[in-house]
Amino acid sequence: MNRRQLLSSGLAAGAAVAFAPRVHAQAFSIPDQHRRILDVAQREMERVRSHLWRTDVVGVAD
Repeated sequence: MNRRQLLSSGLAAGAAVAFAPRVHAQAFSIPDQHRRILDVAQREMERVRSHLWRTDVVGVAD
């Protein structure tokens, strides 16, 4: 690859990045299955809260 090819490919790559299409943000929603799992985790955390060392992190095991 000579210098001319390197410069032209670099310019082409820069143009592709500069003129990339914009992606609009989407609203985030938790699927129903994940919502149910989080509800169970919260319920069980509240049930044994007095025995827990940390209540800001809850693990779910199957």
